Parts: sequence; C-alpha cells; structure tokens
Amino acid sequence: MDKDQFVEVIQTLEEDVLEAVLAGESICLVDDEKLKLCNDASSLDLNLPEELKTAEQLREWFVENAEEILQHYYRLNPLTRPGFDLQVKDLFEKYGPASFVGTFDQRASVTLFVEVGTVVAEEQGSARHPYGSFCEIDTPMNDEQREQKAAQWLTSGEAYDQYLSMNVCRYNC
Repeated sequence: MDKDQFVEVIQTLEEDVLEAVLAGESICLVDDEKLKLCNDASSLDLNLPEELKTAEQLREWFVENAEEILQHYYRLNPLTRPGFDLQVKDLFEKYGPASFVGTFDQRASVTLFVEVGTVVAEEQGSARHPYGSFCEIDTPMNDEQREQKAAQWLTSGEAYDQYLSMNVCRYNC
C-alpha cells in the first residue's frame, strides 16, 4: 500500500472505527489494502497526540502523517503475500509477464524491488536493476513459455519467497 492508497482508505474509514482508535483500540493493515480494528502485534504503531478528540481530527491526523506511518510500519513488517501478488500482477499487466523472466547470465529486462509497501519495477539501465528479483530459468524460452513461467513463479509463491529472502534481516534480525 502506498501513501495515496492509505489516504484513500482513511478517507472511507467509518467514523465508529476511528472513534474506537481514539478510545485506545488498535488498527491493523490487512493484506496491504484495508484497515480494521485488531488486537495483535501487527497493528499500526501510532503515537496519537493527546489533543485529538474527534474522529474527524483523527482522520486528518492520519492523512497528514500517512507517509511516516507507512514507513514505520513497513520498516518492521513485510508485505503480505496477497498484497505482494496483487501489485506484481499489476506490473505484469504494465510490462508483460515475460519481462520478468531471465537466466543467470541474462537478467530479466525488468526486476522487482519493494519500497515502503510498494512493489517497484526497475528496468535495464537502472543502477538497481541487477540486484532485483526476477524469475530465473535455466534455458531460453519463447515469449509464451516465459509468460507461463512468470505466472507460475508468482502463483506458486516463489516470487514472494524471493522477496522475503532478500529482506530476511530487515524483518528477522
């Protein structure tokens, strides 16, 4: 979830949910696309100012601090698999799934990174491109086969597992 999506979700959040947060309940990001009240460790770490008294004041505070809230949250929490998969599917639509497939010696033309809850595509020529995640194959394939392989890479969870393994220290150290 990026800042704009977060603000959009906050703008549509029901007033009773905001009032519950003001009363001390926790709020969680669910599948990187919606918010709900919760009682677990994955809640958003909010240090609410004491002067916030109404749901509308809290909504405004969320909007003003959206970027900072998300940065803190994603510094400690990985994207969920549903959130990751949804964003990668959108990138597949934009670049074509075959663009994310390459061999060890011939990187994919587009690789993946995650920045503050957003999956980002890096094209060849970018300084980060060689370090991104992509679907690696052993032998050359035609575009149709590469598209199928990319879809399998995503749906099998291998793409998500690569993302987690590339960030293991961030979330587990």
